[in-house]
Amino acid sequence: MPLDCYITLFGGVGKIGGNSILLEDKESMIIFDLGKDFDKYRKFFQFPFTMPTKSVQKELIKTCLLPEIKTSKRQKLPLYVDYEGTEILEPSVNCPLQHVFITHPHLDHSGFVTLLRSDLNIHMGSMSELIYSSNIETRKDVTLENKLYWKLPKKDEIEPRLKISKFHDGMEIETDRLRVIPYSVDHSVPGAYGFVIESSSARIAYTGDFRFHGPAQNLSKKFEDRLKEESLDVLIVEGTNMNVGRVGSEEKVEKDAHELIEKSFQLGNKLAIIEVKSSDIDRINAFVRVAKSLNSIIAITTRVAYILDKIKRSGLEARLLHGIPKLKDDVKLFTKGRFMRWEKELIEKHEDMEILDDKAIINPKERTVLLDSGRFNVFGTTPPKGSLYIQSISEHVSEEEEYDEDRFINSLALYGLIVYRLHSSGHATPLDLMRFVNEVKPKILIPIHTEHPEAFHELFKDITNVVIPEKDSPIPVP
Repeated sequence: MPLDCYITLFGGVGKIGGNSILLEDKESMIIFDLGKDFDKYRKFFQFPFTMPTKSVQKELIKTCLLPEIKTSKRQKLPLYVDYEGTEILEPSVNCPLQHVFITHPHLDHSGFVTLLRSDLNIHMGSMSELIYSSNIETRKDVTLENKLYWKLPKKDEIEPRLKISKFHDGMEIETDRLRVIPYSVDHSVPGAYGFVIESSSARIAYTGDFRFHGPAQNLSKKFEDRLKEESLDVLIVEGTNMNVGRVGSEEKVEKDAHELIEKSFQLGNKLAIIEVKSSDIDRINAFVRVAKSLNSIIAITTRVAYILDKIKRSGLEARLLHGIPKLKDDVKLFTKGRFMRWEKELIEKHEDMEILDDKAIINPKERTVLLDSGRFNVFGTTPPKGSLYIQSISEHVSEEEEYDEDRFINSLALYGLIVYRLHSSGHATPLDLMRFVNEVKPKILIPIHTEHPEAFHELFKDITNVVIPEKDSPIPVP
Protein backbone atom coordinates (compact mmCIF):
# COMPACT_ATOMS: atom_id res chain seq x y z
CA MET A 1 0.00 0.00 0.00
CA PRO A 2 1.58 3.32 -1.07
CA LEU A 3 2.32 5.91 1.61
CA ASP A 4 0.68 9.33 1.55
CA CYS A 5 3.23 11.48 3.36
CA TYR A 6 6.82 12.32 2.36
CA ILE A 7 9.45 14.77 3.55
CA THR A 8 12.30 15.78 1.20
CA LEU A 9 15.24 18.00 2.13
CA PHE A 10 16.83 20.03 -0.66
CA GLY A 11 19.24 21.99 1.54
CA GLY A 12 20.68 22.05 5.04
CA VAL A 13 21.72 18.42 4.63
CA GLY A 14 24.99 17.68 6.43
CA LYS A 15 25.79 21.38 6.55
CA ILE A 16 24.79 24.63 8.21
CA GLY A 17 22.44 26.78 6.15
CA GLY A 18 20.53 26.60 2.91
CA ASN A 19 17.45 25.00 4.47
CA SER A 20 14.73 23.90 2.06
CA ILE A 21 12.10 21.29 2.92
CA LEU A 22 9.24 19.87 0.86
CA LEU A 23 6.35 18.24 2.74
CA GLU A 24 3.81 16.20 0.76
CA ASP A 25 0.57 14.67 1.96
CA LYS A 26 -1.27 13.01 -0.93
CA GLU A 27 -1.82 15.90 -3.37
CA SER A 28 -1.06 18.67 -0.86
CA MET A 29 2.43 20.21 -0.70
CA ILE A 30 4.22 22.88 1.30
CA ILE A 31 7.76 24.22 1.21
CA PHE A 32 9.39 25.30 4.46
CA ASP A 33 12.26 27.77 3.98
CA LEU A 34 14.12 28.47 0.77
CA GLY A 35 17.60 29.49 1.82
CA LYS A 36 20.97 30.16 0.24
CA ASP A 37 23.87 27.78 0.63
CA PHE A 38 26.79 30.19 1.04
CA ASP A 39 29.44 27.49 0.75
CA LYS A 40 28.07 26.72 -2.72
CA TYR A 41 27.88 30.41 -3.54
CA ARG A 42 31.57 30.88 -2.87
CA LYS A 43 32.45 28.28 -5.49
CA PHE A 44 31.29 30.66 -8.20
CA PHE A 45 30.93 34.15 -6.73
CA GLN A 46 32.83 36.52 -4.46
CA PHE A 47 31.02 39.36 -2.75
CA PRO A 48 31.04 42.19 -3.71
CA PHE A 49 33.11 41.75 -6.87
CA THR A 50 31.26 39.01 -8.73
CA MET A 51 27.64 38.24 -7.92
CA PRO A 52 24.71 36.90 -9.96
CA THR A 53 23.13 39.92 -11.65
CA LYS A 54 21.94 39.04 -15.16
CA SER A 55 20.67 35.51 -15.73
CA VAL A 56 18.64 33.10 -13.60
CA GLN A 57 19.45 30.23 -15.97
CA LYS A 58 23.20 30.82 -16.28
CA GLU A 59 24.03 32.10 -12.81
CA LEU A 60 21.63 30.30 -10.48
CA ILE A 61 20.32 27.19 -12.24
CA LYS A 62 23.38 26.08 -14.22
CA THR A 63 25.47 26.48 -11.05
CA CYS A 64 22.89 24.45 -9.05
CA LEU A 65 22.66 27.27 -6.51
CA LEU A 66 18.88 27.47 -6.83
CA PRO A 67 17.41 24.22 -5.47
CA GLU A 68 15.47 22.16 -7.99
CA ILE A 69 12.41 21.04 -6.05
CA LYS A 70 10.94 17.67 -7.09
CA THR A 71 8.05 15.72 -5.63
CA SER A 72 8.35 12.17 -4.30
CA LYS A 73 7.14 11.07 -7.75
CA ARG A 74 10.08 13.01 -9.23
CA GLN A 75 7.92 15.74 -10.77
CA LYS A 76 9.84 18.99 -11.08
CA LEU A 77 7.86 21.89 -9.64
CA PRO A 78 7.74 25.11 -11.74
CA LEU A 79 8.42 27.42 -8.80
CA TYR A 80 10.72 30.10 -10.18
CA VAL A 81 10.53 33.05 -12.52
CA ASP A 82 13.07 33.53 -15.29
CA TYR A 83 15.08 36.65 -15.97
CA GLU A 84 17.75 37.15 -18.58
CA GLY A 85 18.51 40.85 -18.22
CA THR A 86 15.38 42.56 -19.51
CA GLU A 87 12.03 41.34 -18.15
CA ILE A 88 10.75 38.96 -15.51
CA LEU A 89 9.07 35.92 -17.05
CA GLU A 90 6.53 33.98 -15.00
CA PRO A 91 6.18 30.21 -15.61
CA SER A 92 3.55 29.40 -18.24
CA VAL A 93 2.28 26.29 -16.44
CA ASN A 94 0.40 25.96 -13.18
CA CYS A 95 2.19 24.81 -10.06
CA PRO A 96 0.56 22.12 -7.87
CA LEU A 97 2.35 23.60 -4.85
CA GLN A 98 0.78 26.82 -3.60
CA HIS A 99 2.25 27.55 -0.16
CA VAL A 100 5.71 28.49 1.11
CA PHE A 101 6.39 29.11 4.82
CA ILE A 102 9.52 30.93 6.06
CA THR A 103 10.77 30.50 9.64
CA HIS A 104 12.79 33.75 9.82
CA PRO A 105 14.52 36.31 7.56
CA HIS A 106 18.15 35.13 7.68
CA LEU A 107 19.33 34.55 4.13
CA ASP A 108 20.20 30.89 4.67
CA HIS A 109 16.46 30.36 5.20
CA SER A 110 14.89 33.02 2.97
CA GLY A 111 17.49 34.03 0.38
CA PHE A 112 15.73 32.61 -2.69
CA VAL A 113 12.18 33.70 -1.89
CA THR A 114 12.45 36.55 -4.42
CA LEU A 115 12.92 34.00 -7.22
CA LEU A 116 9.48 32.48 -6.62
CA ARG A 117 6.59 32.94 -9.04
CA SER A 118 4.16 35.65 -7.98
CA ASP A 119 1.00 33.51 -7.73
CA LEU A 120 2.30 31.49 -4.74
CA ASN A 121 1.14 32.08 -1.17
CA ILE A 122 4.24 33.08 0.79
CA HIS A 123 3.86 33.12 4.57
CA MET A 124 6.07 34.93 7.11
CA GLY A 125 5.64 36.23 10.62
CA SER A 126 4.91 39.96 10.77
CA MET A 127 8.29 40.88 12.25
CA SER A 128 10.10 38.50 9.90
CA GLU A 129 8.46 40.11 6.87
CA LEU A 130 9.37 43.58 8.13
CA ILE A 131 13.03 42.67 8.60
CA TYR A 132 13.15 40.66 5.36
CA SER A 133 11.77 43.52 3.26
CA SER A 134 13.90 46.12 5.07
CA ASN A 135 17.07 44.18 4.34
CA ILE A 136 16.26 44.10 0.61
CA GLU A 137 15.07 47.71 0.44
CA THR A 138 18.34 48.97 1.94
CA ARG A 139 20.78 46.78 0.00
CA LYS A 140 23.11 48.74 -2.26
CA ASP A 141 24.10 45.83 -4.47
CA VAL A 142 21.99 44.77 -7.47
CA THR A 143 22.09 40.99 -7.32
CA LEU A 144 19.43 38.95 -9.07
CA GLU A 145 17.84 38.09 -5.75
CA ASN A 146 17.42 41.79 -4.89
CA LYS A 147 16.33 42.82 -8.38
CA LEU A 148 13.57 40.23 -8.53
CA TYR A 149 12.02 41.45 -5.29
CA TRP A 150 10.55 44.33 -7.32
CA LYS A 151 7.89 44.18 -10.02
CA LEU A 152 10.29 45.67 -12.52
CA PRO A 153 14.09 45.53 -12.12
CA LYS A 154 14.68 49.24 -12.49
CA LYS A 155 16.23 51.80 -10.19
CA ASP A 156 13.04 53.68 -9.33
CA GLU A 157 10.76 50.68 -8.74
CA ILE A 158 8.93 50.92 -5.43
CA GLU A 159 6.34 48.12 -5.56
CA PRO A 160 7.31 44.59 -4.45
CA ARG A 161 6.51 41.79 -6.89
CA LEU A 162 5.48 39.21 -4.31
CA LYS A 163 2.60 39.36 -1.87
CA ILE A 164 3.51 37.98 1.55
CA SER A 165 0.86 36.82 4.02
CA LYS A 166 1.71 37.53 7.65
CA PHE A 167 1.00 35.14 10.50
CA HIS A 168 1.32 35.32 14.28
CA ASP A 169 1.98 32.93 17.14
CA GLY A 170 -0.57 30.11 17.40
CA MET A 171 -2.47 31.11 14.26
CA GLU A 172 -3.98 28.09 12.44
CA ILE A 173 -3.40 28.27 8.69
CA GLU A 174 -5.32 25.87 6.46
CA THR A 175 -3.57 24.84 3.23
CA ASP A 176 -5.65 22.24 1.38
CA ARG A 177 -5.25 19.04 3.43
CA LEU A 178 -2.54 20.46 5.71
CA ARG A 179 -2.86 22.69 8.77
CA VAL A 180 0.18 24.77 9.77
CA ILE A 181 0.50 26.35 13.22
CA PRO A 182 3.46 28.73 13.79
CA TYR A 183 4.99 29.07 17.26
CA SER A 184 7.40 31.80 18.29
CA VAL A 185 10.93 30.74 19.25
CA ASP A 186 14.02 32.57 20.48
CA HIS A 187 16.74 33.19 17.89
CA SER A 188 19.25 35.95 17.09
CA VAL A 189 16.58 37.79 15.10
CA PRO A 190 13.15 38.70 16.48
CA GLY A 191 10.08 37.10 14.93
CA ALA A 192 11.55 33.61 14.39
CA TYR A 193 9.15 30.66 14.32
CA GLY A 194 8.94 26.91 14.46
CA PHE A 195 5.98 25.06 12.96
CA VAL A 196 3.60 22.25 13.83
CA ILE A 197 2.03 20.65 10.76
CA GLU A 198 -1.06 18.48 10.98
CA SER A 199 -1.73 16.21 8.00
CA SER A 200 -4.26 13.45 7.46
CA SER A 201 -1.64 10.86 8.35
CA ALA A 202 0.97 12.49 10.60
CA ARG A 203 1.83 15.25 13.06
CA ILE A 204 5.10 16.92 12.14
CA ALA A 205 7.17 19.71 13.72
CA TYR A 206 10.01 21.80 12.32
CA THR A 207 12.07 23.90 14.73
CA GLY A 208 13.64 26.35 12.30
CA ASP A 209 16.59 27.99 14.10
CA PHE A 210 16.12 28.29 17.85
CA ARG A 211 17.89 28.53 21.19
CA PHE A 212 17.17 28.34 24.91
CA HIS A 213 19.69 30.90 26.22
CA GLY A 214 18.55 34.20 24.70
CA PRO A 215 16.38 37.04 26.05
CA ALA A 216 13.22 35.35 24.71
CA GLN A 217 14.15 31.81 25.76
CA ASN A 218 10.69 31.39 27.30
CA LEU A 219 9.28 31.30 23.74
CA SER A 220 11.41 28.27 22.84
CA LYS A 221 10.40 26.60 26.10
CA LYS A 222 6.71 27.17 25.33
CA PHE A 223 7.27 25.63 21.89
CA GLU A 224 8.93 22.65 23.54
CA ASP A 225 6.02 22.29 25.99
CA ARG A 226 3.56 22.33 23.10
CA LEU A 227 5.50 19.65 21.21
CA LYS A 228 5.53 17.43 24.29
CA GLU A 229 1.72 17.46 24.10
CA GLU A 230 1.60 16.68 20.39
CA SER A 231 2.74 13.03 20.31
CA LEU A 232 4.81 13.86 17.24
CA ASP A 233 5.31 11.47 14.39
CA VAL A 234 8.23 13.50 12.98
CA LEU A 235 10.53 16.18 14.37
CA ILE A 236 12.80 18.07 11.97
CA VAL A 237 15.34 19.70 14.28
CA GLU A 238 18.22 22.09 13.66
CA GLY A 239 21.60 21.07 15.06
CA THR A 240 24.03 23.90 14.30
CA ASN A 241 25.89 23.49 17.57
CA MET A 242 25.56 19.73 17.93
CA ASN A 243 28.89 18.25 19.01
CA VAL A 244 30.53 21.68 19.40
CA GLY A 245 29.06 23.62 22.32
CA ARG A 246 29.36 27.39 22.54
CA VAL A 247 28.87 28.78 26.03
CA GLY A 248 27.73 32.38 26.22
CA SER A 249 24.62 34.41 26.87
CA GLU A 250 23.38 37.77 25.65
CA GLU A 251 23.81 39.03 29.21
CA LYS A 252 27.51 38.10 29.11
CA VAL A 253 27.95 39.83 25.74
CA GLU A 254 26.51 43.02 27.26
CA LYS A 255 28.67 42.75 30.39
CA ASP A 256 31.85 42.11 28.40
CA ALA A 257 31.07 44.96 26.00
CA HIS A 258 30.70 47.33 28.94
CA GLU A 259 34.04 46.28 30.41
CA LEU A 260 35.90 46.53 27.09
CA ILE A 261 34.51 49.91 26.07
CA GLU A 262 35.01 51.35 29.56
CA LYS A 263 38.63 50.16 29.63
CA SER A 264 39.27 51.59 26.15
CA PHE A 265 37.83 54.97 27.18
CA GLN A 266 39.96 54.94 30.34
CA LEU A 267 43.05 54.53 28.13
CA GLY A 268 42.13 57.77 26.38
CA ASN A 269 40.44 56.34 23.31
CA LYS A 270 37.24 58.09 22.25
CA LEU A 271 35.76 55.70 19.69
CA ALA A 272 34.29 52.21 19.80
CA ILE A 273 32.82 50.71 16.63
CA ILE A 274 30.52 47.72 17.04
CA GLU A 275 29.66 45.49 14.10
CA VAL A 276 26.14 44.15 14.67
CA LYS A 277 23.42 42.93 12.33
CA SER A 278 20.68 45.51 11.81
CA SER A 279 18.13 42.74 12.42
CA ASP A 280 19.59 41.74 15.81
CA ILE A 281 17.40 44.10 17.81
CA ASP A 282 18.18 42.50 21.18
CA ARG A 283 21.92 43.03 20.65
CA ILE A 284 21.39 46.62 19.43
CA ASN A 285 19.38 47.38 22.57
CA ALA A 286 22.14 45.91 24.73
CA PHE A 287 24.84 48.08 23.15
CA VAL A 288 22.69 51.20 23.45
CA ARG A 289 22.32 50.46 27.18
CA VAL A 290 26.09 50.03 27.48
CA ALA A 291 26.80 53.30 25.69
CA LYS A 292 24.26 55.17 27.82
CA SER A 293 25.78 53.84 31.04
CA LEU A 294 29.18 55.14 29.91
CA ASN A 295 27.77 58.59 29.06
CA SER A 296 28.91 58.35 25.46
CA ILE A 297 27.41 59.50 22.20
CA ILE A 298 25.50 56.70 20.47
CA ALA A 299 25.57 56.71 16.68
CA ILE A 300 23.86 54.27 14.31
CA THR A 301 24.16 53.83 10.57
CA THR A 302 21.23 54.56 8.27
CA ARG A 303 20.52 50.84 7.75
CA VAL A 304 20.07 50.27 11.48
CA ALA A 305 17.92 53.42 11.72
CA TYR A 306 15.75 52.28 8.79
CA ILE A 307 14.71 49.04 10.51
CA LEU A 308 14.14 50.76 13.86
CA ASP A 309 11.97 53.39 12.15
CA LYS A 310 9.99 50.73 10.30
CA ILE A 311 9.37 48.75 13.50
CA LYS A 312 8.16 51.90 15.24
CA ARG A 313 5.76 52.82 12.43
CA SER A 314 4.44 49.24 12.12
CA GLY A 315 3.30 49.05 15.73
CA LEU A 316 5.35 45.87 16.28
CA GLU A 317 7.59 47.44 18.93
CA ALA A 318 5.31 46.12 21.68
CA ARG A 319 6.21 42.56 20.70
CA LEU A 320 9.88 43.13 21.54
CA LEU A 321 11.04 42.39 25.07
CA HIS A 322 12.98 45.67 25.46
CA GLY A 323 11.32 47.73 22.72
CA ILE A 324 13.64 49.73 20.47
CA PRO A 325 15.93 52.76 20.96
CA LYS A 326 14.29 56.14 20.30
CA LEU A 327 15.76 57.61 17.13
CA LYS A 328 15.76 61.21 18.33
CA ASP A 329 16.36 60.86 22.07
CA ASP A 330 18.69 57.85 22.32
CA VAL A 331 20.85 57.87 19.20
CA LYS A 332 22.40 60.03 16.51
CA LEU A 333 22.64 59.17 12.83
CA PHE A 334 26.00 58.48 11.19
CA THR A 335 26.06 59.06 7.43
CA LYS A 336 28.68 59.22 4.73
CA GLY A 337 28.81 59.40 0.95
CA ARG A 338 25.88 59.90 -1.39
CA PHE A 339 22.43 59.03 -0.10
CA MET A 340 20.20 56.42 -1.68
CA ARG A 341 16.51 57.26 -2.01
CA TRP A 342 15.50 55.35 1.13
CA GLU A 343 18.18 57.22 3.10
CA LYS A 344 16.92 60.59 1.89
CA GLU A 345 13.37 59.66 2.88
CA LEU A 346 14.55 58.48 6.30
CA ILE A 347 16.43 61.73 6.96
CA GLU A 348 13.46 63.82 5.79
CA LYS A 349 11.16 61.97 8.21
CA HIS A 350 13.61 62.55 11.08
CA GLU A 351 14.89 66.01 10.21
CA ASP A 352 15.27 66.82 13.93
CA MET A 353 17.64 63.89 14.43
CA GLU A 354 21.28 64.93 14.88
CA ILE A 355 23.57 63.70 12.08
CA LEU A 356 27.25 62.84 12.43
CA ASP A 357 29.58 62.71 9.44
CA ASP A 358 33.08 61.29 8.82
CA LYS A 359 34.69 63.92 11.05
CA ALA A 360 33.05 62.41 14.13
CA ILE A 361 34.85 59.14 13.37
CA ILE A 362 38.18 60.45 12.04
CA ASN A 363 38.62 62.87 14.94
CA PRO A 364 36.01 62.25 17.66
CA LYS A 365 35.75 65.10 20.18
CA GLU A 366 33.62 63.12 22.63
CA ARG A 367 33.37 59.47 23.61
CA THR A 368 31.39 57.80 20.83
CA VAL A 369 29.96 54.33 20.27
CA LEU A 370 29.05 53.61 16.65
CA LEU A 371 26.73 50.69 15.80
CA ASP A 372 27.48 49.63 12.24
CA SER A 373 25.51 46.94 10.40
CA GLY A 374 28.26 46.23 7.88
CA ARG A 375 32.01 45.96 7.60
CA PHE A 376 33.52 49.36 8.38
CA ASN A 377 35.73 50.63 5.55
CA VAL A 378 38.82 52.03 7.27
CA PHE A 379 40.30 53.06 3.92
CA GLY A 380 37.39 55.43 3.30
CA THR A 381 36.99 56.71 6.87
CA THR A 382 40.00 56.08 9.10
CA PRO A 383 39.39 56.06 12.87
CA PRO A 384 42.15 57.07 15.29
CA LYS A 385 44.65 54.33 16.10
CA GLY A 386 43.81 52.46 19.28
CA SER A 387 40.08 52.70 18.61
CA LEU A 388 38.08 49.66 19.69
CA TYR A 389 36.38 47.46 17.09
CA ILE A 390 33.96 44.84 18.43
CA GLN A 391 32.63 42.13 16.13
CA SER A 392 29.31 40.95 17.53
CA ILE A 393 27.60 38.93 14.85
CA SER A 394 25.48 36.13 16.25
CA GLU A 395 25.47 33.95 13.12
CA HIS A 396 28.23 31.74 11.81
CA VAL A 397 30.36 33.22 9.06
CA SER A 398 29.41 30.35 6.73
CA GLU A 399 25.73 31.26 7.13
CA GLU A 400 25.49 34.98 6.63
CA GLU A 401 28.88 36.49 5.81
CA GLU A 402 30.09 36.74 2.24
CA TYR A 403 33.19 38.77 3.03
CA ASP A 404 36.78 37.63 3.25
CA GLU A 405 37.38 37.75 6.99
CA ASP A 406 41.18 37.70 6.83
CA ARG A 407 41.39 40.68 4.49
CA PHE A 408 39.02 42.66 6.67
CA ILE A 409 40.98 41.99 9.86
CA ASN A 410 44.20 42.89 8.03
CA SER A 411 42.74 46.31 7.15
CA LEU A 412 41.80 46.97 10.79
CA ALA A 413 45.26 45.94 12.00
CA LEU A 414 46.92 48.16 9.39
CA TYR A 415 45.39 51.25 11.01
CA GLY A 416 45.92 50.12 14.59
CA LEU A 417 42.34 49.24 15.56
CA ILE A 418 41.96 46.87 18.52
CA VAL A 419 39.63 43.99 17.64
CA TYR A 420 37.53 41.87 20.00
CA ARG A 421 34.85 39.32 19.20
CA LEU A 422 31.80 39.07 21.46
CA HIS A 423 29.34 36.37 20.59
CA SER A 424 26.30 34.51 21.82
CA SER A 425 25.07 31.84 19.44
CA GLY A 426 21.63 32.06 17.92
CA HIS A 427 21.35 28.28 18.12
CA ALA A 428 20.62 25.73 20.84
CA THR A 429 23.57 24.23 22.70
CA PRO A 430 24.26 20.47 22.50
CA LEU A 431 22.95 19.86 26.02
CA ASP A 432 19.79 21.85 25.32
CA LEU A 433 19.29 19.85 22.13
CA MET A 434 19.68 16.60 24.07
CA ARG A 435 17.13 17.67 26.66
CA PHE A 436 14.74 18.98 23.98
CA VAL A 437 14.69 15.77 21.93
CA ASN A 438 14.43 13.59 25.04
CA GLU A 439 11.48 15.63 26.26
CA VAL A 440 9.62 15.79 22.93
CA LYS A 441 10.16 12.09 22.08
CA PRO A 442 9.22 12.06 18.38
CA LYS A 443 8.73 8.75 16.60
CA ILE A 444 11.04 9.90 13.79
CA LEU A 445 13.87 12.44 14.16
CA ILE A 446 15.38 14.22 11.13
CA PRO A 447 18.41 16.48 11.78
CA ILE A 448 18.92 19.52 9.54
CA HIS A 449 21.22 22.56 9.52
CA THR A 450 24.08 20.58 11.07
CA GLU A 451 27.51 19.28 10.13
CA HIS A 452 27.10 16.38 12.54
CA PRO A 453 23.90 14.46 11.75
CA GLU A 454 25.65 11.25 12.84
CA ALA A 455 25.79 12.64 16.40
CA PHE A 456 21.99 12.71 16.45
CA HIS A 457 21.91 9.04 15.45
CA GLU A 458 24.34 8.02 18.18
CA LEU A 459 22.63 10.07 20.87
CA PHE A 460 19.01 9.26 20.14
CA LYS A 461 18.92 5.89 18.36
CA ASP A 462 17.70 4.18 21.54
CA ILE A 463 14.63 6.41 21.96
CA THR A 464 13.56 7.22 18.40
CA ASN A 465 14.06 6.35 14.75
CA VAL A 466 16.79 8.76 13.62
CA VAL A 467 16.75 9.30 9.86
CA ILE A 468 19.91 10.92 8.54
CA PRO A 469 18.60 12.68 5.43
CA GLU A 470 20.10 12.62 1.97
CA LYS A 471 19.63 15.59 -0.28
CA ASP A 472 16.73 15.24 -2.75
CA SER A 473 15.81 11.83 -1.32
CA PRO A 474 12.16 11.54 -0.15
CA ILE A 475 11.70 10.26 3.40
CA PRO A 476 8.44 8.30 3.78
CA VAL A 477 6.37 9.00 6.88
CA PRO A 478 4.52 5.81 7.81
